Amino acid sequence: MFHDEKNAARARYQLGLIYESQGKLEEAAHLFRDSLKIISTKGAKYLGYKDGCKSCHYKEWKSWKKTKMAKAFKSLMPGVSAEIKTKYKLDPDKDYTKDPDCLICHTTGFGLPGGYPVSMKVPYKIRKAAKQTKGGTCESCHGPGSKYAPVHKEIEDKARPYTEDEFYAVGEHKVDAQICMNCHNQRSPTAGPDYHFDFEKHKDKGVHEKFKLIYRVKKKTPTGAKNTQSEQDQP
Repeated sequence: MFHDEKNAARARYQLGLIYESQGKLEEAAHLFRDSLKIISTKGAKYLGYKDGCKSCHYKEWKSWKKTKMAKAFKSLMPGVSAEIKTKYKLDPDKDYTKDPDCLICHTTGFGLPGGYPVSMKVPYKIRKAAKQTKGGTCESCHGPGSKYAPVHKEIEDKARPYTEDEFYAVGEHKVDAQICMNCHNQRSPTAGPDYHFDFEKHKDKGVHEKFKLIYRVKKKTPTGAKNTQSEQDQP
């Protein structure tokens, strides 16, 4: 539904109002959420990891491929993760790959510009990138990359120092508890009403291995020393 930046947020908000007036509060909430996501990321689109991340962050991508997040879409297929599905009273033989309630968290950018799935009406390049949005990809945590990816590339091309705030200014997400809790919450069928996501306990589990980055400007020391370029080895 409207994968162009200009109309994407507005259309979702207006449809949300219609659903709200009809008493369809959960559907309305999803649309309002999606509208706010588009606004918060400054209208950025999802790129897929090949165009957005992999070329520069290959080590992270290779590590991510081994994680549960990378395989999240596959877990929706019949016969996959049968033991876990049975434990939580889900049908292990059912195909959940078409269920919107599951796709919100088992794909990246579900229903959002450039995210999963993409209509055949949009340009081929966007459809091609959307094939890379199955599972919890880089952009699930860091946000749609069409606006911050060029900044990453410019930094690499010029080999210049940078701060993380440069990326946040163009829509990249700071990975925090709220980002994780978009999916790790009580709405999940594998979580009960008393479920609480412990960010500090889980922030380094199930995600890609962390690698040192070059060019990043160090934070100021408690004594107020000037920022210096970090001695790191992976863009």
